[in-house]
Amino acid sequence: MSGRPRQARVLMVAHTTTFLTELSLFGDLMRKRTDAEVIFYCSFAHWTANEFAKTCAANEMTCLLEPLAESLAALGLASRNKDWANPSPSGAVSPLRRLFERGAAALPGVGPSFIAERLAFTTRSTEINALLAAVAPRLLVLGGDMPGYDTSLFVKLAHAAGVPVMVVPSTMSNGLEQAEVYYGDPNYRVSGWARSLIAASFPKWVRRHHDKRLFRCPPGRILAMELAGIAPPEPWVFNSGYADAVAMESEAMIDYYAEAGMKNDRMVLTGSLSDDAMASRLSQAASLRREICGHLGFEPERPMVLTALPPDFLYVTGGRPQCDFQDYRQLAEYWIDSLAELQDCNCLVALHPSVEVESMRWIERSGVRIAPWITANVVPVCDVYVASISSTIRWAIACGKPVVNYDVYRYRYTDFVGVPGVLATEDQNEFRSLLQRLVGDSQFRNEISRAQAAVSSRWGLLDGRVGDRILAVADRLSGIVTDAPAPARETIFH
Repeated sequence: MSGRPRQARVLMVAHTTTFLTELSLFGDLMRKRTDAEVIFYCSFAHWTANEFAKTCAANEMTCLLEPLAESLAALGLASRNKDWANPSPSGAVSPLRRLFERGAAALPGVGPSFIAERLAFTTRSTEINALLAAVAPRLLVLGGDMPGYDTSLFVKLAHAAGVPVMVVPSTMSNGLEQAEVYYGDPNYRVSGWARSLIAASFPKWVRRHHDKRLFRCPPGRILAMELAGIAPPEPWVFNSGYADAVAMESEAMIDYYAEAGMKNDRMVLTGSLSDDAMASRLSQAASLRREICGHLGFEPERPMVLTALPPDFLYVTGGRPQCDFQDYRQLAEYWIDSLAELQDCNCLVALHPSVEVESMRWIERSGVRIAPWITANVVPVCDVYVASISSTIRWAIACGKPVVNYDVYRYRYTDFVGVPGVLATEDQNEFRSLLQRLVGDSQFRNEISRAQAAVSSRWGLLDGRVGDRILAVADRLSGIVTDAPAPARETIFH
């Protein structure tokens, strides 16, 4: 349908590089199979956003960047937004709300951040409203919805403009990840009478982790979100807000979020668009393997290990004293050395999307190369997948690949506990031992592969119909014309 005149617009908003993984696939799908014009907006400033904008331009799609006002003006989309820099008051303020604002602003240690967050929300509301007015989308698509970003503000303002909202996620979290990261940061602790008052007033924002009570966001932001009416019902759970539909990657993900407390009425089982890419490549795995090995100078008959090198989490406030490594370069060197020691093995390294490839060339050595392809495109070809508590592990499970989950930071997340083909460790020696056994003992590797395959269908839908199901959800929400046949597996969980 790409040659037909565009009848509608779809706005896709990415708040971080990782959101672009699935959003880019969805944008390309809609460009090819619907009558909609796709407009992306990267609401973060980063080199990856600039590179993505170039890719969009090459594919005849628009990508708005920061600063948003300049980006819209450059495309001639901002002519109706004369009051961009001078937001008007939102109407009369009730005495109760005014009292709430004054009380929050006066709280010791909290008031200044509350005022700053309130001003930021006011300014941001003006920008988002201008964006919605300029683009006039029939559908808003987010890559995730979580209180650390302004995604809930997008949802609220889109609904006020009569625009439905769909979430196409690419990451997973039940809140344990945030609790571990925030544990060493005093900004998130419930301490003192002012913070204790906020915790008692809004208990859903508080979680006990180990020996501390923690806020999901700094308390000033919590108060600002509550006052703005954009607080999610389950702040610790990703995508628990008020989007009209959340495209769920698998039955396992639905169970995962339901157990974490997310309501089922907006979860729609579609599969992940990465599943379609993996399904296609699984059927061509042998030829793709030869192609990859030829490109990199590998011997195709050797076992292939694909590893997602964990990003640097040692920089966070409080550091990560539980980790054996206090310097990220040492961590990366140990990880790569463990791969290089494997005998007669091809090793591919997948970098985090936010990491520039050239900055990590130093890790390459004989038998170990950085993969110049999207991770999901290589998973179907590998024999073993190695990661550290990464959401990408679900891709390997779906493809029936043995996984070594080396929790190098000792976060001890529970995401993949009990999955028979995921071998978990947090010990350096056991990590190397597992790698060597999986690579050197084909019988053991095949045994773990069979165990993984037995549960793979719960973790991904590799039937090649994910695109049909996701397009059907978009059509149901917005009436966008697609060429997708009626899906056999779109299931709404009530």
